[in-house]
Amino acid sequence: MNLSVLSQHQIYSSSFVTDEWIKNFVLSNPISSYSPTNFQKIVIGIFQLLASLCKLSQEYLTDELSDLMTRSFINSHIISCQQFHEQIESIMNQFQENTPISFLATLQLIRNMISDNTLMSVFETNYGNGLLQVVIFLVIRD
Repeated sequence: MNLSVLSQHQIYSSSFVTDEWIKNFVLSNPISSYSPTNFQKIVIGIFQLLASLCKLSQEYLTDELSDLMTRSFINSHIISCQQFHEQIESIMNQFQENTPISFLATLQLIRNMISDNTLMSVFETNYGNGLLQVVIFLVIRD
Protein backbone atom coordinates (compact mmCIF):
# COMPACT_ATOMS: atom_id res chain seq x y z
CA MET A 1 0.00 0.00 0.00
CA ASN A 2 1.34 3.40 -0.94
CA LEU A 3 0.41 6.28 1.34
CA SER A 4 1.08 9.88 0.50
CA VAL A 5 -0.27 13.20 1.63
CA LEU A 6 -2.67 14.28 -1.09
CA SER A 7 -2.65 17.96 -0.31
CA GLN A 8 -0.53 20.10 1.90
CA HIS A 9 -0.98 23.75 2.61
CA GLN A 10 1.39 25.94 0.62
CA ILE A 11 2.84 27.47 3.79
CA TYR A 12 4.74 24.21 4.44
CA SER A 13 6.90 24.75 1.38
CA SER A 14 6.98 28.53 1.72
CA SER A 15 10.25 30.36 2.27
CA PHE A 16 8.63 32.12 5.25
CA VAL A 17 9.09 29.06 7.44
CA THR A 18 12.71 28.35 6.56
CA ASP A 19 15.53 29.05 9.01
CA GLU A 20 17.39 30.94 6.31
CA TRP A 21 14.54 33.40 5.71
CA ILE A 22 14.01 33.94 9.44
CA LYS A 23 17.73 34.54 10.02
CA ASN A 24 17.90 36.97 7.08
CA PHE A 25 14.87 38.83 8.43
CA VAL A 26 16.46 39.14 11.87
CA LEU A 27 19.72 40.42 10.39
CA SER A 28 17.95 42.99 8.22
CA ASN A 29 15.62 44.15 11.05
CA PRO A 30 17.58 44.38 14.31
CA ILE A 31 15.30 44.40 17.33
CA SER A 32 16.04 47.25 19.71
CA SER A 33 12.85 47.08 21.80
CA TYR A 34 9.72 44.96 22.03
CA SER A 35 6.34 46.55 21.62
CA PRO A 36 3.05 44.71 21.19
CA THR A 37 1.91 47.33 18.68
CA ASN A 38 4.98 47.24 16.43
CA PHE A 39 4.37 44.39 13.98
CA GLN A 40 7.84 44.64 12.45
CA LYS A 41 9.37 43.97 15.88
CA ILE A 42 7.19 40.96 16.74
CA VAL A 43 6.89 39.37 13.29
CA ILE A 44 10.01 37.26 13.84
CA GLY A 45 8.32 35.47 16.73
CA ILE A 46 5.26 34.88 14.60
CA PHE A 47 7.28 33.35 11.77
CA GLN A 48 9.19 31.20 14.26
CA LEU A 49 5.86 30.05 15.69
CA LEU A 50 4.55 29.33 12.21
CA ALA A 51 7.69 27.33 11.36
CA SER A 52 7.35 25.38 14.62
CA LEU A 53 3.69 24.60 13.95
CA CYS A 54 4.51 23.42 10.43
CA LYS A 55 7.29 21.20 11.74
CA LEU A 56 5.10 19.87 14.55
CA SER A 57 2.24 19.02 12.19
CA GLN A 58 4.57 17.32 9.70
CA GLU A 59 6.20 15.26 12.47
CA TYR A 60 2.81 14.38 13.86
CA LEU A 61 1.53 13.24 10.47
CA THR A 62 4.70 11.21 9.84
CA ASP A 63 4.31 9.50 13.22
CA GLU A 64 0.63 8.79 12.60
CA LEU A 65 1.37 7.35 9.13
CA SER A 66 4.11 5.14 10.60
CA ASP A 67 1.67 3.99 13.23
CA LEU A 68 -0.93 3.22 10.58
CA MET A 69 1.56 1.22 8.52
CA THR A 70 2.48 -1.00 11.49
CA ARG A 71 -1.12 -1.99 12.22
CA SER A 72 -2.25 -5.47 11.30
CA PHE A 73 -5.44 -6.33 9.50
CA ILE A 74 -6.79 -9.57 10.94
CA ASN A 75 -10.10 -11.13 10.10
CA SER A 76 -11.51 -14.41 11.37
CA HIS A 77 -13.01 -15.23 7.96
CA ILE A 78 -11.73 -15.18 4.43
CA ILE A 79 -13.01 -12.10 2.69
CA SER A 80 -13.26 -11.20 -0.94
CA CYS A 81 -10.90 -8.77 -2.59
CA GLN A 82 -13.70 -6.21 -2.80
CA GLN A 83 -14.46 -6.54 0.92
CA PHE A 84 -10.76 -6.19 1.69
CA HIS A 85 -10.54 -2.97 -0.32
CA GLU A 86 -13.69 -1.65 1.36
CA GLN A 87 -12.19 -2.37 4.77
CA ILE A 88 -8.93 -0.65 3.84
CA GLU A 89 -10.83 2.34 2.47
CA SER A 90 -12.82 2.53 5.70
CA ILE A 91 -9.60 2.44 7.75
CA MET A 92 -8.10 5.20 5.60
CA ASN A 93 -11.21 7.37 5.90
CA GLN A 94 -11.18 6.90 9.64
CA PHE A 95 -7.49 7.85 9.71
CA GLN A 96 -8.16 11.00 7.67
CA GLU A 97 -10.99 12.03 9.99
CA ASN A 98 -9.30 11.26 13.32
CA THR A 99 -5.76 12.53 12.70
CA PRO A 100 -6.63 16.25 12.45
CA ILE A 101 -8.94 15.98 15.46
CA SER A 102 -6.19 14.35 17.50
CA PHE A 103 -3.65 16.97 16.40
CA LEU A 104 -6.02 19.81 17.30
CA ALA A 105 -6.54 18.25 20.74
CA THR A 106 -2.76 18.32 21.25
CA LEU A 107 -2.61 21.98 20.21
CA GLN A 108 -5.54 22.81 22.48
CA LEU A 109 -3.70 21.17 25.38
CA ILE A 110 -0.67 23.36 24.69
CA ARG A 111 -2.85 26.49 24.49
CA ASN A 112 -4.59 25.59 27.75
CA MET A 113 -1.27 25.01 29.51
CA ILE A 114 0.02 28.39 28.39
CA SER A 115 -3.23 30.12 29.32
CA ASP A 116 -3.69 28.35 32.67
CA ASN A 117 -0.11 28.95 33.72
CA THR A 118 -0.36 32.55 32.50
CA LEU A 119 2.87 32.25 30.62
CA MET A 120 3.45 35.47 28.77
CA SER A 121 5.18 35.84 25.45
CA VAL A 122 8.08 38.28 25.42
CA PHE A 123 6.17 39.97 22.61
CA GLU A 124 3.09 40.33 24.86
CA THR A 125 0.86 38.81 22.18
CA ASN A 126 -0.89 36.30 24.47
CA TYR A 127 -3.55 38.81 25.43
CA GLY A 128 -4.73 42.04 23.93
CA ASN A 129 -4.65 42.08 20.15
CA GLY A 130 -5.05 38.32 19.72
CA LEU A 131 -2.47 38.09 16.93
CA LEU A 132 -1.12 34.78 18.24
CA GLN A 133 -4.60 33.21 18.15
CA VAL A 134 -5.12 34.45 14.58
CA VAL A 135 -1.84 32.89 13.39
CA ILE A 136 -2.62 29.57 15.11
CA PHE A 137 -6.17 29.59 13.68
CA LEU A 138 -4.93 30.24 10.14
CA VAL A 139 -2.38 27.42 10.33
CA ILE A 140 -4.84 24.94 11.82
CA ARG A 141 -7.71 25.88 9.51
CA ASP A 142 -5.78 24.95 6.38
